[in-house]
Amino acid sequence: MRRVKFRAWDVKNKKMLSWSEVKECLVATNFDIYQEEDFILLEYTGIKDKNGKEIYEGDILSWKMRSPLYGQVEKYYEETGVVGWKEKEACFTVGKSNFGFVHTSEIIGNIYEGEIK
Repeated sequence: MRRVKFRAWDVKNKKMLSWSEVKECLVATNFDIYQEEDFILLEYTGIKDKNGKEIYEGDILSWKMRSPLYGQVEKYYEETGVVGWKEKEACFTVGKSNFGFVHTSEIIGNIYEGEIK
């Protein structure tokens, strides 16, 4: 069973917070200052990338896909996609793909911080 964890994008301060940081902010202000729209909660998928980094909603992943064989040469191409939650199927997705290849992928950024390796 996967551990249910979150992190949060702090909309006001434009920075990513770990769940413990979110809880600290809320406790420090007696839950008065922060409103629901101040944070965007991002759930942990329960899966890590090829470097052991936890993958959350909003992360941008990069992975290599093998093209069909052309003669005797295998060709690979790089794909990228954003991790999201698909309500209808109740599962995480990466772009239009399922999550089957994710162990060979690498987190290259997230949609909130705009940093891409």
